[in-house]
Amino acid sequence: MPVSLPHPIDAYVAASNSRDAATLASLFAQDAIVHDEGHEYHGPEGVLAWRARVDQAFTVTIEPLTISHRDGLTVLRATVAGDFPGSPIELDFDFQLTDEQISGLKIHP
Repeated sequence: MPVSLPHPIDAYVAASNSRDAATLASLFAQDAIVHDEGHEYHGPEGVLAWRARVDQAFTVTIEPLTISHRDGLTVLRATVAGDFPGSPIELDFDFQLTDEQISGLKIHP
């Protein structure tokens, strides 16, 4: 059964899977912070740089498994697969949502 995702998260998964960095960046608030693989990225410009780096190195797809709420965050558990070492892997995407935008994201095992 497909997982029902809030609009910003559903749009994030779709943009990520289609490698549409511009649409992906537009989902983030100006003051958003993304934490991924020990790095921190700020705002839509930081998201564009992050995705350019990821998309240049790997092809990655996200398959949602579950959605839950924890400590004020919306947590997506997903299988991430692609041409990277250790693929596939299950990761948590801890989204902070504010006014239909992503204001924070931490990706971790």
